[in-house]
Amino acid sequence: MKKIVNPEESAPQQSEAETIFRQSSDDNTYDLFKHMTTLTLVSLGGIMTIVSEDIVSMKPLALAVIVGLLALGGIGAFSGMVELAEERASGEKRARKITIYRKLASTGFGMGIGAFLSVFLLETLL
Repeated sequence: MKKIVNPEESAPQQSEAETIFRQSSDDNTYDLFKHMTTLTLVSLGGIMTIVSEDIVSMKPLALAVIVGLLALGGIGAFSGMVELAEERASGEKRARKITIYRKLASTGFGMGIGAFLSVFLLETLL
């Protein structure tokens, strides 16, 4: 005869400290995504202003790569915010997706800004 087990009873209980740490970690991750989204939008606006004012002349392909990388970072950051909100609403853990979005946001933003700075400095110094 099988014993019917209540899933709530069999799941390990988290201590109050673990719960607070998890919420604090989620809050920090959400803030990171929020700030990365804002930085991406501000950077895109600044780059487009610099290019449109003819402060520096950029080849269209270089500009497309820079904008594409920054957009990829912004999409990763915004998607990470959405994923965190859905995780909280549903209660299921989505740590792997959130990690992927965090890496995508950081990589896209870093490479986009790095590419812009290299093109900008090469065009202005040479």
